[in-house]
Amino acid sequence: MYSTHSVAAAHYLVLQNHLIAIIAGAFQVLLQHIELLLLEAHSKRFLYLPHTHHPQSGSPGQRRAVDSQCEH
Repeated sequence: MYSTHSVAAAHYLVLQNHLIAIIAGAFQVLLQHIELLLLEAHSKRFLYLPHTHHPQSGSPGQRRAVDSQCEH
């Protein structure tokens, strides 16, 4: 027969392993959300930057006007 102490210790280890798995899973989900937010912010940043492949096309004011028309 197992002693009460060893059964309690085994239950504690199982509980500890479950808690570690839950915390690790939650941390992984949090990191995935952060990664998605960073990717979204990164893509939006490049979406709203002035186009660099033809930087000499008009004054900055004209480029902003064209960019604002493209956003709508």
